[in-house]
Amino acid sequence: MTAQVMMWFNECKARGFFNSSKKKDYGPAWEYVLPRCKEAWPRYPWSKEALSNKHFAERRRFTAWKVLLEYSGVSYDWELHLPIASEATWEQFFKRFNTPTRPVTWLRKTPLGDEKVYESVFWREHATGGYILEAADVTQEDSVGFSQRESQDLSLDRNADDSGRDNPDRLDTDDSDNEESDSLNVSQAISQRSTSLGPVANTTRRLTLTQQRQLDTDADITPAVENQPAVAVPTSSRRSNKDSRESEAVVIGRSMREATEIIAGLPGARDLALAVEDLQAEFIGKTTDEEMLYCCEYLRKEPMIAAMWLKLSARMKRLYVERWKVVGPVE
Repeated sequence: MTAQVMMWFNECKARGFFNSSKKKDYGPAWEYVLPRCKEAWPRYPWSKEALSNKHFAERRRFTAWKVLLEYSGVSYDWELHLPIASEATWEQFFKRFNTPTRPVTWLRKTPLGDEKVYESVFWREHATGGYILEAADVTQEDSVGFSQRESQDLSLDRNADDSGRDNPDRLDTDDSDNEESDSLNVSQAISQRSTSLGPVANTTRRLTLTQQRQLDTDADITPAVENQPAVAVPTSSRRSNKDSRESEAVVIGRSMREATEIIAGLPGARDLALAVEDLQAEFIGKTTDEEMLYCCEYLRKEPMIAAMWLKLSARMKRLYVERWKVVGPVE
């Protein structure tokens, strides 16, 4: 399904439907692809929003693939359509880019698809890999500049929308040396500032909760902790901490929603969901609960069978189910 949808997206690109860098202008593309998807997969709840999510999910997969190929020491097997890298390189790549909401571990075993089609549809995507350093090349000085450049590049994909994606300067920055120098200067300035403050900088402590309450209720109290200077936490600061915690809760909630959308957009996830739904509709009264579980597990294990399940005749589906019942649990 994904391969065919990408072919239709490529036709949209040839027709100029993706010339704009703003998603709000992609309406003609969704109108072009939507009836074709409904005709090919009528059981899937297609909509313009679903196509937009599909386009976004595949763009992220392509970006991750392109970043990996630009990684130093990575080659590509054009027969298997899989990247080739050492174990240390995979470990380093996953450590830097793999997250629960945006996994990239699929790159190791799952082909992207038709590379030329993806490169045609997402021709704006840039991934120079210039900000990625091998472990042996990273020095104590380089690490400061790297962390700054890495956070900037990754934030473009995680936080920015499609606007301004035509400008490659947003992804390929020539000012990395200046950024590194500025970062080091700031670190040195902070270190010098801490040293110049002397013992006070190391002995200043916050009030305990009890002392803070006393300070709030009696303005004449001047508490001290072990004869050391005490710093009162202003009420506005406490409110800002509360707001910060609430903001974190909002971010976590949004991350959970994004995770659900990504799982639904993974290759084969929708085919599997439709296949399991059809399996239960036809065989729920003809198999035990345990046998039904076996069948669902086999569909999950065999994504190609799940993809073609809705195209099988009732007799072929019955033969598959009978075989799975005999074989038993998935190992």
